[in-house]
Amino acid sequence: MKYFFYLTLTLFAGLQATAQDYPFKKNFYPGFIILKNESRVHGNIRWMPDQATKLRFTKNINGNAQDKYAPEDLLGFQVDSFRFVSLFDFSVYAEKYEWLGGSTKIKSDFGELIDSGKCSIYLVTTSGYNQNNDLQYYRNYLFQRKTGVVFEYAAYPLGRTVSAKGFESMKAALVKFFSDYPEIVSKINALGPQDGFSATLELIKKLNA
Repeated sequence: MKYFFYLTLTLFAGLQATAQDYPFKKNFYPGFIILKNESRVHGNIRWMPDQATKLRFTKNINGNAQDKYAPEDLLGFQVDSFRFVSLFDFSVYAEKYEWLGGSTKIKSDFGELIDSGKCSIYLVTTSGYNQNNDLQYYRNYLFQRKTGVVFEYAAYPLGRTVSAKGFESMKAALVKFFSDYPEIVSKINALGPQDGFSATLELIKKLNA
């Protein structure tokens, strides 16, 4: 019989939007959407960060006319300093990570752009059901690089409880993704389940400098 030792990944201070609510979660908020032809349309936006929820958009906040957009319909949107980009076909650590130590495939979602360049960094929120069948929200850092015409991804989960085996599996995926960067690989290999990720994140950001 296997005994699983559950570990908590702790996120420290200094990470954007992880300790605050987005202003557009519950109410319409001024911003703009970016259409697929790259044009911007200004209006008011409401969106609950979740891969299953469409963004609501209206030009007249006092009117009843609203349009709904999925990530497939837009290049992204922006509210205040929060810039979101449409992302497709990636995996994150969510409900399966807690149960089995595995990842969950996501068809599409809007991700908050944290940093861009050789390795773009996004903060992605998804939803799923835990073992008690309660709806939970899961946040991941999603790392993106382009190889030819194909986008490749790796993820790091924020504030999740997981088995030791699941934690090591997640680290192995990150090591593979950053295999061309020995300093980053060394930092990832040294990570323990109680360690913060901010120092590793800063190293990754240097790739975009």
